[in-house]
Amino acid sequence: GVVAVCGRARQGKSFLLNQLIGRSKGFKVGPTQRPCTKGLWMWSEPVPMTAKDGTRFHMVLLDCEGIDAYDQTGSYSVQLFSLAVLCSSLFLYNQMGGIDEAALERLQLIVEMTKHIKVRAGRGGGAHASAVNELAAYTPSFFWLLRDFYLDLSDGGRKITPTQYLETALAPVPGHSEAVRSKNTIRESIKQLFPDRECFALVRPADEE
Repeated sequence: GVVAVCGRARQGKSFLLNQLIGRSKGFKVGPTQRPCTKGLWMWSEPVPMTAKDGTRFHMVLLDCEGIDAYDQTGSYSVQLFSLAVLCSSLFLYNQMGGIDEAALERLQLIVEMTKHIKVRAGRGGGAHASAVNELAAYTPSFFWLLRDFYLDLSDGGRKITPTQYLETALAPVPGHSEAVRSKNTIRESIKQLFPDRECFALVRPADEE
């Protein structure tokens, strides 16, 4: 499979990939405010892995430049995000903290992506919903990774899973204003474009945990 890691700049994407390959020095990381990754970087060889059932397989790892780097244009971010999605079989979206409205708005890139990709050559741009549905047949599994997660996941006094937390965040916002319609377009695009989606939360590393 092909795993692409995408997300905001300077939030540990390259470090995460280095953990997958079992190296402290692999994909370039650094302590400064300047991003280390430009464009898409691919590890030089497939990484052998073993599934829980003992099946052996290989992964190709892609490191994606942060989608909100200060020196990027909007069109560049959309092109980069689109390429990462289309090249991968598992798209890992890396984020610090919980899912809030700002986090969902950053995925406006998904809405923009559907305007620039045609499933069939020669077809004109159709309605947004139709374009998303066509693309969904070619999109990878979506894995939203929440790093340094600090919230207690519960709903009405009962524990919920990170994936249930994600589905709650993707529920439609009530209302009919232009702002509400824009929010719901993003939510619906994520759900339609990535029907196979999961969420996983990692707490901040600490000595006593």
